[in-house]
Amino acid sequence: MGIKTSKIFTITITIAKLIPIISFTLMSIFFIKKGINLGNFTPFLQLNPDMSLSQAMASTSLTVFYAFIGFEALPVVAGEMRNAKKNVPKAIIGSISIVSILYFMIIAGTIAMLGMGILESNAPVQDAFVEMVGPIGKWIISIGALISIAGLNMGDSLMIPRYGASISEEGLLPKVIAKKNSKGAPIIAIIVSGLITIGFLLSGSFEQLAELSVVFRFFQYIPTALAVIWLRRKDMENAPVFRLPLGPVIPILSIIVSIWMVAAANPVNLIAGLVGVIIASILYFVINRGEKTNATQD
Repeated sequence: MGIKTSKIFTITITIAKLIPIISFTLMSIFFIKKGINLGNFTPFLQLNPDMSLSQAMASTSLTVFYAFIGFEALPVVAGEMRNAKKNVPKAIIGSISIVSILYFMIIAGTIAMLGMGILESNAPVQDAFVEMVGPIGKWIISIGALISIAGLNMGDSLMIPRYGASISEEGLLPKVIAKKNSKGAPIIAIIVSGLITIGFLLSGSFEQLAELSVVFRFFQYIPTALAVIWLRRKDMENAPVFRLPLGPVIPILSIIVSIWMVAAANPVNLIAGLVGVIIASILYFVINRGEKTNATQD
């Protein structure tokens, strides 16, 4: 239906899912002190005896990071934004900051209400909200979760096909994938990405797919961070086109963190990620070589 229709759906779903999230966050403020007094935050740090702090943080962060994915969708649709150069950085930093605060408060509220019982619950946020407001809390969180899932699907349905279309426009995939309908939506890329998504959905558990998704992202973040360093030095028509505060510090830190996170991944997912990188690299060089050959012949 096009970017405008997708925007309306996305905004509506976002507002709807924020209602239970903000409700839980506000309620948490009043219950955190109670949880501290009950000792529900003690011990604050619990480690598996077989893991170091660094290993535990990296392993846990792989799953936790899945909750933050989506911020990279903003640059993908930057070409369809007003004043993207100014608004995209603000949107990325603002969204990550707000989401982080909300997650911290939700986690704190859940621990305050359940303590060690959080380990025995299949739906800890739901159970914590029931403790706060009664049985209606169960339904509020359930409905909010379904709306949130719909929002994630809406965001991905907007972002993922545009990845394929952009790659196709660069000549790295068949041109037909970039074909758009009368609304400007990459219709072929939408169909292809939908079929691939269904295949992944039927291939494994949520935990496996979530970690695999994060591993693939971190494999992408490493060359992206390297590109930031290169773009900083590159001038187009003698005009600086890219500047980032603190010089190479931020991309170097991101590379280190990405390698650290990837190293903690399940070996099967790590191998899958490496296979994906190898296949993509081979395709890139084969297609690039074919284009150069055609250009030479022309």
